[in-house]
Amino acid sequence: MEEVAMRLIDLLSEKLGIAIDYTTTNVIPYATDLINRVATYNIWKEYLTAVVLLIITVICAIKIKRIFKSYNETLKNEKSNDMFCYSRPFCNIEPRGLTVLIGFICCAAFAICLWFAIDSLISAIGWTFIPEVKILEYVNLISM
Repeated sequence: MEEVAMRLIDLLSEKLGIAIDYTTTNVIPYATDLINRVATYNIWKEYLTAVVLLIITVICAIKIKRIFKSYNETLKNEKSNDMFCYSRPFCNIEPRGLTVLIGFICCAAFAICLWFAIDSLISAIGWTFIPEVKILEYVNLISM
């Protein structure tokens, strides 16, 4: 961890143009503490993001199930009342298009939230098991 901390400090000092004195004993413990805090923050952030996205995914799945159930019931009712529908001129005009649109939006939201939830979980696992690599990526991303 100390080698990573020294590389981090070197990288930050190059980007910011600061000279760091390594003879003091406070630099490495401070950098190690800073690395641990950044890693802990990112782990919690990724896990909480994944949990929120999974909750939204479950809500979308429930909504999709209800939409398709009501849509199937509507189709069954139409098939049983075919003769009645032919006798009325505007019987077939129902809010089915809106139901299909809402169903499509829920399916898209489900897929997007599931994708980002999985991505957040993978990132959180990376922060948990290899924080040094993730810290270097994080610093390189910030310093660009």
